[in-house]
Amino acid sequence: MKLFFDESGYSGCIMPNKNGQLFNDGQRHFVLGSVFVADKEDEIEILSKYRQFKNRFGFTGEIKGSELMTQRNNEALKYFITNVLDDKHFFICNYDKIFYLATLISVYIFGVPFQQQETLTFYMMASALTGEKEELFLHYCSAVCENTNNSKKEFLEYLISFPYEKLDRNDYNLYIAFAKLMLENKDYGEFPLTYEAYSCKNTVNFMNMTALGEMLLSLKHLHGVDMSKTEIYHDNLMGYEEEYNQSFEDNKIHINFVDSKENELVQLADNISS
Repeated sequence: MKLFFDESGYSGCIMPNKNGQLFNDGQRHFVLGSVFVADKEDEIEILSKYRQFKNRFGFTGEIKGSELMTQRNNEALKYFITNVLDDKHFFICNYDKIFYLATLISVYIFGVPFQQQETLTFYMMASALTGEKEELFLHYCSAVCENTNNSKKEFLEYLISFPYEKLDRNDYNLYIAFAKLMLENKDYGEFPLTYEAYSCKNTVNFMNMTALGEMLLSLKHLHGVDMSKTEIYHDNLMGYEEEYNQSFEDNKIHINFVDSKENELVQLADNISS
């Protein structure tokens, strides 16, 4: 069994850019695409369908997903969706970057025990928080960047005074209630992820690895894929490859990072995610 992965557009990281925006080019969502083949026969079949598609529309070499999405390739895209894709070999993980930030804020405020014991409430709160104005999440990123007791204290005070639109503006709002309790106890906690979490120091809340982990877990539990017997290939991620394999080594999962130009099924994963 083999799995081939690639990502769509800008990296999954979330950090304010030079314009003070949380994500580049309006790409609020991060998508991870995957191609699954059960055996050699399966792999040959998928490659054959993909090559027939490329030959039909005159594509040579690597097709980038961005190229496939252009207006001049509308007919090719329609054919690709109808004749190449199916419900057996292709999977995506679609992540809202703001929701990811909202879960990190929620872990910081409520703690992991609350997340595990009151899971429904935890994610209902995180989902509601996702609908609040972007400035809240920018403030969180700023606090994480500084990562001092003072920045944590200021962020807790900010949560209490923030003009919520989706959540209550009183103690019925658990973010306010818990933040007040933390301030009263002078327990400022620890941010769940900081700049120093990865070797690329200019990254905050790098979520690509989280998406990959959730994809592998879903394939294991929902589709019966045995990860110990599966070869995993991912397009190169310069600066993060060591962290990826360190994170998954306890589960005996190893990720092979390859150049998409040299692997057609990674190219196909790129087309799917786009």
